[in-house]
Amino acid sequence: ARGGHSFWNYLGVIEKHLSLAPDVVVVTVFGGNDFTDVLLLAHIFEGTNTRGLTPESKARRDEALAESRYILGQGYGTLLFFKDRPGELDFALNSSQRILEQIGITCRDTDAELLLLYLPSPLALSFEEAPQSEATVRALLGFDDEDLTLSSTLATRFLSLAADLEISTVDL
Repeated sequence: ARGGHSFWNYLGVIEKHLSLAPDVVVVTVFGGNDFTDVLLLAHIFEGTNTRGLTPESKARRDEALAESRYILGQGYGTLLFFKDRPGELDFALNSSQRILEQIGITCRDTDAELLLLYLPSPLALSFEEAPQSEATVRALLGFDDEDLTLSSTLATRFLSLAADLEISTVDL
């Protein structure tokens, strides 16, 4: 995966390559950033305005980026955004659901089976020993243990809506 890609890109790739008549279409959703990456276009298409981080959160993010771009991009950026703008979480999930529905329809119309892989953010995983920079980034962003539960909540809600859409899903 490459930063900035989201459900919109997945749908576009499928539509672009329909002439290949695939039997199976595999879509991997990354819990670390796909739900924030969907927001910009979703707001444009809805005719609504997206708001970025507050100045305070931007300052914390910039400090964290100086410490570790990798860790921020693997899930902390998403947590920071949704902590800062909690109303955007439902909008992101609803937008993702609508696009996933379209992906499902596109696959059904072409007799391709859709397989959804959910790749969780590393924040949702347990490690014996986290990298030192992880603790520093977490402190810079002001996250506590409760803030980190958002990764699991996001995964649970997304996997539930995929199940409601009757999409074969593998939670990696």
